[in-house]
Amino acid sequence: MENQGSKKKLIIFALLLFLAIGAGVYAIFSGDEKEVAQADTDTTTEKVVIPEEESKPVVEDIEGDLQEEDSELSDPQKSQSVTSILNHYNQSYKVDPETLTNPDSTTPVPNPTPGTPNPENPPVVDPPTNPDPTPNPDPDPTPNPDPDPKPDPDPDPKPDPDPDPKPDPDPDPKPDPDPKPDPQPTHKIKLTTWIPYWNEKAANQVLEQNAKNIDEVNLFEYALNKDGKITFVDYANGNKSAIETARKHGMKVIGTIANVDGWANYNEGAEILHNLINTPEKRETLATTIATWAKKENMDGVDLNLEVIFGKDRNNFSAFVEVLANKLHADKKILSVTVYPKLNVNGGWNGPAAQDWKRLGKAADQIKIMTYNYSMEKPGSQTPLNWLDKVVTFAKTQIPAEKIIVGLPGYGYVWSEKNRISGLPYKSAMNLIEKYNAKVQRNKDGEPYFTYTKDGQKYTAYYQDKISWEKKYDLLLKKHPDVGGIVNWVLTQEDPSSWAHLKSMQK
Repeated sequence: MENQGSKKKLIIFALLLFLAIGAGVYAIFSGDEKEVAQADTDTTTEKVVIPEEESKPVVEDIEGDLQEEDSELSDPQKSQSVTSILNHYNQSYKVDPETLTNPDSTTPVPNPTPGTPNPENPPVVDPPTNPDPTPNPDPDPTPNPDPDPKPDPDPDPKPDPDPDPKPDPDPDPKPDPDPKPDPQPTHKIKLTTWIPYWNEKAANQVLEQNAKNIDEVNLFEYALNKDGKITFVDYANGNKSAIETARKHGMKVIGTIANVDGWANYNEGAEILHNLINTPEKRETLATTIATWAKKENMDGVDLNLEVIFGKDRNNFSAFVEVLANKLHADKKILSVTVYPKLNVNGGWNGPAAQDWKRLGKAADQIKIMTYNYSMEKPGSQTPLNWLDKVVTFAKTQIPAEKIIVGLPGYGYVWSEKNRISGLPYKSAMNLIEKYNAKVQRNKDGEPYFTYTKDGQKYTAYYQDKISWEKKYDLLLKKHPDVGGIVNWVLTQEDPSSWAHLKSMQK
């Protein structure tokens, strides 16, 4: 019995670590980011050095609240394999605490609606402020998938100053000689998702249940090795069941290739990628390898998820994508490139600085923007609506709108009074709400949250549901109906009713 109890703890521990994979600490980008001078030709972003004592995750040995019955992580070696991938996200950066949770702090938020809270449609209220830090004895959420907070690359978006208005010298309004019409959709905004290799059975069930609602699947299964070969990520197996389901229902099947070997050490991983793309001959070799692999595996296309990259490789990466696009297009296959969010051309740190949206958008068929993980150090929205709008608005100045695929998180986070404790998928949020009889509220971005107390300690939890997705999708339909689609990180974490709800909004 003791062995079974230990095994159960390991399963819970490992799975909650994986919930942070989509939670990579992506920078919070603002319009006043420092430009990387002449990034098209001579980006000189410094290597990131994380002190050894800061790179160790703080894991609280706790049991029980955030259980995932669908976990397939009983193999300790498999658990450790995926855990090593999470070290990529130790490369975090500090953000401005004054603007983290509420980028549009001047907008008033209505008071809570009295009555019994409804997790499906809680009242809109101000998010809780951070309590004074107190010792954290033994909280109950779940193991901490994330290390202590580290500096974030860019400060949060700050509200633009509002100068004193100047008198209008010509008060009589004049008609706009060339008014610009609102963007009009030429297609439906397609619904796509990443499928995790660590929770295949549960993901495949969700996929089958939503086969009429999902248009494309991206299999997070494949690794770019340091020798330039494409293999499975450790313990992945290709998920033939998901491929069969997708084919049966007419979905596109895209293979996601990530440089996961570098996620444990950003500088080391970025150096490996640099050595694979830093000459025309190497770019040609790698592009041929990937195109040959895609053809052999009968993929409809390739999703490049090369997040570990130096800013100095901006031109190298763009040139590589251009070569790969030509080869894939010759085989009538799709090329997708996954990128960090940003609000200006250069971004401000290695990841976004390496991604030239204009060149990538011209060569590739899809640009998947990871518009989530806005609030990391303290409780707040994963995707504030005004930030989402700004990122997409900027993206459309660089990328053809129909190629833009907007990222939506399926998860949120739990924070203690000290730091972020754990990722929080929808199912686990429902468990917490029921266990602690928590009062669910909703902020102005449509994201639900609640607080609860365990052993004298207060916790704040944000999560996603179909209403929070509706708010984001509705913004896209109204302000950016010309974008190509949305992509969810990651299947099984979202409210299961979200897919049909979004599909119904298309009609």
